[in-house]
Amino acid sequence: MSLRSIIRDIWDFIRDLPYRIEHGHSKYDIWDLHYVTSKWLLPRLKSQRVWFAHYETPPGSLAGIPDGFERWMMIQDEIIGAFETIIFIEEAEDEEAFALCCDEDAQKYIDHGLHLFAKYFQTMWT
Repeated sequence: MSLRSIIRDIWDFIRDLPYRIEHGHSKYDIWDLHYVTSKWLLPRLKSQRVWFAHYETPPGSLAGIPDGFERWMMIQDEIIGAFETIIFIEEAEDEEAFALCCDEDAQKYIDHGLHLFAKYFQTMWT
């Protein structure tokens, strides 16, 4: 990271401070809400996966299924993978990685993971 980019980041932070104080978040967070949300959520999903793996407890809808725990681990991997892919695309600095944002298979992978996240959202914390 260059000195110029550090100074620019500090200036952006200072310039954004009144908005941040008034609204509780940066206005830049709104411009890239899917990225900001993914960055916030991903470490929590990973921690939760470790917790579920330790206790071998799937959410309620999978609890009665014989292979429910294994299925839940795979579902969590797909959800985590979707959020990792979103972050990877947003942070891409080379053309090959940036091309994923237009790649149909990558978008299907993300959509599938987000669909699973929405499906299990109400039960993933209990």
